[in-house]
Amino acid sequence: MLSTVLLLFSAVFMCLAAWCAVRAHDSLMAARLLTRELRSRVEDLDVETTRNSANIKRLTSSVGGLSRGPNRIQDVTLPNGLPDPKIDPEGWRAAVRSKGQQVKITKREIN
Repeated sequence: MLSTVLLLFSAVFMCLAAWCAVRAHDSLMAARLLTRELRSRVEDLDVETTRNSANIKRLTSSVGGLSRGPNRIQDVTLPNGLPDPKIDPEGWRAAVRSKGQQVKITKREIN
């Protein structure tokens, strides 16, 4: 009689252990699935972030390029006819060079 009770008691605990093992396995599979979905979403967000940063860089460089070009600078001239070197240094250098070449040409014509 005692052995039968012990056998039933151990059988109940074996069934309980098996049920816990099955539940633990189901929980593990659910956790792996959730982890896989989260990794996929994080990778999608990373790709989107990279794409957005590339677009931002492209837009800022194109807008910055438009504002930096010598053709976009306002025509501000000094009294001597040269552009203002603080606003348009490249235009000022070009004007000085062209005036220097014109002076050389006129000196040759005079001599």
